Amino acid sequence: MKLLDILEMDTRKAFEKKPKKKKDGKDEPPAADNECSISQSPSGARLIGDLFEYQSRTELVCGLCGHASGPPLETNKSLFVPVKGFASLPESLAALFQAETRRTDCDSAVCKGAKRDKACRLAVKQLPPLLWCSLLRFDYDWNKQQRVKVRKSARVVYA
Repeated sequence: MKLLDILEMDTRKAFEKKPKKKKDGKDEPPAADNECSISQSPSGARLIGDLFEYQSRTELVCGLCGHASGPPLETNKSLFVPVKGFASLPESLAALFQAETRRTDCDSAVCKGAKRDKACRLAVKQLPPLLWCSLLRFDYDWNKQQRVKVRKSARVVYA
């Protein structure tokens, strides 16, 4: 289970309305609606989800007609950023979102299944207020047949 999922569950538990016991041992109905509650907020918001969740997918975009195809959007709470081979976090993020060219069939009505150059890219629907980046600090060493930690430092720029 991921850290943000655990925090969200703990936060929900902290704000749950628990019935209070009366002196006669019976449960009292929940308190008035003016009490603070995450699960029953006016917008139905979830604290961790509202702060960190975003939707993304890998998509192919045709260079001729602009048709985009790919799997459905996935909901994520953290962005996995590789650090091997990069001097800084902004450089790594730029490479993560840089499109690469692939030659595949285009299914649009304009191209009618012809082979076209397509840009394969990571598409983010909307960034969250807070972007949680998990640095991928491990690589696989094929000679040793095991994971090894990347020990080179990466410069982080605070904005």
